[in-house]
Amino acid sequence: MKLDAEKRAAKMAKKGLSDGSDTTIMIIEKERELEQGEARENLTRWWIMLSGAMISSIMIVTRGVYRSIELNQGWSGYLITHQIYQNVLDGIPMFIAVTTFNFLNPVFVLPRKSSWKGYH
Repeated sequence: MKLDAEKRAAKMAKKGLSDGSDTTIMIIEKERELEQGEARENLTRWWIMLSGAMISSIMIVTRGVYRSIELNQGWSGYLITHQIYQNVLDGIPMFIAVTTFNFLNPVFVLPRKSSWKGYH
């Protein structure tokens, strides 16, 4: 189907039969065909990226709730005087928040523009 549209456009351009509207319609058809295939792949990639951001955000909010409760108790409170709570409720959520983007790195997950060239 893609080749048919391209062939028709090429023939019309050679013969000079295009009045502009035919070419516009063919371009729109070609763009739709390309977008339908790429859109599904890009949508999946965006959902993966969004889920990574959601996991990271939940971990940061969890840490914020812990820190608020810890500091609400004061400098001699139970949470601030016991190291295990800081390790579990402060360190682990931040570790998960940061390492999420090691596995779901935006460079690999987000869609690439076809016009972007690498450094190769």
